[in-house]
Amino acid sequence: LEQYIFKNIMIWSRNSLMTLKFAHSLHLEEVHTLATASILNHFDEIDPKLFSKLSVEMLESLLKQDKLNSSEDNVLNVIIKYLDSVKPNQDDTRRLWLCCRLVHLSSEKQLIAFQHDAFPRDVFCEDFIASKALGRGIIKNSNTTVSSNCRNRIALRNNNYFLRPSMVDYLKNQGNRITPSNAPIVTFKLLPEVGSDINPFEQKIGIPEGWCVVKTTDSDFNLIQQHVIVNLGSVEVYVKNGDCLGAFSGKDGIEPGSPCLHNHNWIEKIGDKKMEEYNIRNPKGRLLVRACR
Repeated sequence: LEQYIFKNIMIWSRNSLMTLKFAHSLHLEEVHTLATASILNHFDEIDPKLFSKLSVEMLESLLKQDKLNSSEDNVLNVIIKYLDSVKPNQDDTRRLWLCCRLVHLSSEKQLIAFQHDAFPRDVFCEDFIASKALGRGIIKNSNTTVSSNCRNRIALRNNNYFLRPSMVDYLKNQGNRITPSNAPIVTFKLLPEVGSDINPFEQKIGIPEGWCVVKTTDSDFNLIQQHVIVNLGSVEVYVKNGDCLGAFSGKDGIEPGSPCLHNHNWIEKIGDKKMEEYNIRNPKGRLLVRACR
């Protein structure tokens, strides 16, 4: 049966929940693994109402995953829809709430969570205190000062490198990098580094492995413009804007109306390395890059 499914049934986001439930009931481990991976990768594409078809145990196992590819706001939507429709008992309700990483919710969603009748306020006191203490440097090592459950809940889901509102207050300049102290995986820097020994009229730079040029289409670009670019001083900051490079001022974070500079003037491939190289002819120009997978 399992081999038949592999050969004849495609697992899409629209059928992944039912496939998971089917595989769970028949103990089809490989199909279960594939369906789980599909759900984690396409979580935001699934109607929150459909999760009510799963048991509490199955939903809990999904929502606890660090690899869950979703905003925390959408995780909250799924939990609330499930609680309001399925109405599990008190213990199961608490189990699902503990899957939500409250400190990474937007302010609006945090308020919605607090207003829900079943919200366990006692548990999240530790989360807020620990998150604030880590962000301010009061706690240096969470491994020895907070519970393991709290560490899991305040950790950023590990496949998300995007800036969130909950990180803005913790943004700090650390050498050539700008990163929130409560989510160090989210990191930005300028290339070439300010003060680097390079010809100011012909700056040819490659993008290091593990870094990507910031794009205006990034879901967090408004936050980057308001809280990262705005603090970069008088340099002219370049980011990808479609097929071009857009120029932004570090003075106020507002696009100064610089002309859109076409690709072929800025990017060239280097032999077989297939690595983008940028040629910047403005001595004050810098590329803004971010940590990425």
